[in-house]
Amino acid sequence: QLTCITSRGTSVVDYILLTPELFSISTKMEVAEYFGGDHLPLTLMLNLIEPLPVSSNYRTMVQSHPVYKTKKWTSLSSSLALDIQKSFDMSAVPSDPILPADQYRKLLDAFSTTYITTTSPTYQRLFSESPWFDKECKALRRRIRKMVRIIKSSNDPQTRAKLIDIKRTYRNMIHCKKQQYIFEAWSTLRSAVERTAADLANAVNAFIAYFLHFTRSRKLKLEPLKITGGYLEKVKAFKYLGLIFTYNLSWTTHLQSAFLAATTTSNAIVRFYHQKGGKHLPAAIQIFNAKVVPKLLYGCEVWTTAISGNLDRPLHMFLRSLSGVPRCVSGAALRLEFAQPSIARRAWSRAISYTLHLLASDARIRGGFSNLILRDIHNSPWKTTINLKFRSLLNLNCKTVLNLECISPVALPLIKKKLQQLDFSNTASCARGPCSGLALAIPPPEGIPLYCFTISSETKRRAFTCARLNCFPTAVLSGRYSRVPIANRTCSCNDTALETMEHVMLFCPNWTDERSRFLTPLVNKFHLPIQPWIVSLFLQDSDCWITEMTANFLLSVMKRKAALTSSLTPQMQSIRRTTERSSK
Repeated sequence: QLTCITSRGTSVVDYILLTPELFSISTKMEVAEYFGGDHLPLTLMLNLIEPLPVSSNYRTMVQSHPVYKTKKWTSLSSSLALDIQKSFDMSAVPSDPILPADQYRKLLDAFSTTYITTTSPTYQRLFSESPWFDKECKALRRRIRKMVRIIKSSNDPQTRAKLIDIKRTYRNMIHCKKQQYIFEAWSTLRSAVERTAADLANAVNAFIAYFLHFTRSRKLKLEPLKITGGYLEKVKAFKYLGLIFTYNLSWTTHLQSAFLAATTTSNAIVRFYHQKGGKHLPAAIQIFNAKVVPKLLYGCEVWTTAISGNLDRPLHMFLRSLSGVPRCVSGAALRLEFAQPSIARRAWSRAISYTLHLLASDARIRGGFSNLILRDIHNSPWKTTINLKFRSLLNLNCKTVLNLECISPVALPLIKKKLQQLDFSNTASCARGPCSGLALAIPPPEGIPLYCFTISSETKRRAFTCARLNCFPTAVLSGRYSRVPIANRTCSCNDTALETMEHVMLFCPNWTDERSRFLTPLVNKFHLPIQPWIVSLFLQDSDCWITEMTANFLLSVMKRKAALTSSLTPQMQSIRRTTERSSK
């Protein structure tokens, strides 16, 4: 075993060197797994398509009709790094004194002469394996192929016209065969259900039992199913084990029900927070994660096709109700401020954990039907979505063959870490607006902010939160709502200076008394220059004393602003609104 550096020189990979005789056993090998990463071990599992005449510890994976796409190893060696797993007795290896460099060169020569075959099912193969594709369809397909060969050699117009007619007949035949097979299968199923219902007439209660028919048709006929002693009502949706199944395999009805239950519980938490909860923000967030999130994510391992960013709406509404910030602050900025992962990321984490649990070896030994989900030949939407998610997390392109059974459960922490990184980067990119902490160069916290624990007053905490999110009540903020040009959003102390957070906290003469009481001691103690960048220092929440003094200043300014606004007579307010409209 040697330790080698990759061609990029960024990571160290362990290679287990094998003799070329091992690869001469079989000429067909399948690339079954490629686990990407700069600092992770990379594995190539060689699955033999044909059984070996000699004993081998390799697992045999036999596919019904694999399609071989042959590639030389030299074309793949530049993009793949390998950690080849040995599966033979080391004592059987000849113990000749061969230098590692010579052994490594022999191994590379063996790889360069070995053809790597990747299997990928094609539409034609799956189409031919359909149960309704009988001998008539195969005979007509052979006739079409024969005519295509004749046209390529002679280019006869009459043959071309016949080919068009035969193709039309071929399509109509396939459509009729398929519809006939579906009708016969449905009739067989209906007869079986009727016979079962007749045999179990005493066990089936027609008043509480329902019948749900899954179909892609938009027009579903609600015909009752006749049984002994009554009829079974046919419905479009049915709730089973907490999940609402609909006839068209859509999860919209289930998500609407989950949103309604989550919103009801969230509103109850908000009411308790304002009345008897002591207005303690961290405890309210913990209750939300313990009570509301499980209602939203119930059964998310099944409805992976419906996971999207719309799941975050209850979380955004809850955080906005607790913090009291205006609607100009985006939901992504709120999640970034209070360090809350998105609901979509939590759903994917649970779905991936469930998938890897199905892949575990003990799940296959226990028996049952759960271990057959990933072995099913049918590519269900659930399996396709899981496969695409793994490909995106492992940075695999569409040409790389991915076998889910080769992914070890040990990779779950690494996959969850990748999910966390992607969620944070997506949240940060969506939160890059004017009303965000990133606009003031405030680094996002790793957990619930410290000021949520240290500041007990709700009004003081709201003032500090609005300042951190750059939504403090200023002329710049009100101008966004009233569509005033940015050049006209000036402060009342000066006709040229914009009323931004830097101007309010450092330069505005209207708040000189508040500034001398709360912010001047901070500037004198730390010997800070009066520069705009110290605003982000005051709002970073790195020191409890700095946070308390800054919050007191912001609360005093907010109260005086509210008092000045309420003291204006209605006539002066109308004059002010007219002036703002004329300045547009």
